[in-house]
Amino acid sequence: TGITKYKIGLQSFLIGSSFINDMDIVSVAKNDLIDLANKMHATTFMAVLDDFKGTYIYKYESENSIITTANVGTRKSLHCAALGKAMLAYKSEEEINKIIDKIDFISYTYFTIKTKEKLIEELAEVRQRGYAKDDRENTLQQIAVAAPLFDHEGHVVAAISCVGFYESSIDLDDLGLLIKDVGKQISYKLGYNPQ
Repeated sequence: TGITKYKIGLQSFLIGSSFINDMDIVSVAKNDLIDLANKMHATTFMAVLDDFKGTYIYKYESENSIITTANVGTRKSLHCAALGKAMLAYKSEEEINKIIDKIDFISYTYFTIKTKEKLIEELAEVRQRGYAKDDRENTLQQIAVAAPLFDHEGHVVAAISCVGFYESSIDLDDLGLLIKDVGKQISYKLGYNPQ
């Protein structure tokens, strides 16, 4: 019937609009992510929150960067990815608990967060620092830092990350401050005004 066609049409429109909005964010952030990846000889990503996982919507690999198996469209658990923690940290307490209740706390390495309580502690630290860390939580060879992207209303609409090889000499907090600054620059381009 006509009503059924309208519902399907509306649903398709909403999905399409969401995709276009995500692509607009990518076009705003792309040059900053390419510059960061080339500067750090790393791989940069952008992801959006997709129910209780993060979905990659952009990836750039610089020369001599870490080759990752994650690609655009890959969905990652939030508890062990810097991108996921950067997006989740800025949700309301109620939303955080609702999402965390859906997470299967799979342990990928010794360093993976394994409990809801530990993840909640980590999210509080992310909010204090302004960036998230993945210190060998997915693989022992890989580290990452991520920062949230805020829109004109102050909502987190995505997150960006910088991924590299683990080396004991790398200071994740120095990298975190760098990604936080890039995240702020992109957020300002998206209309964010923290005041």
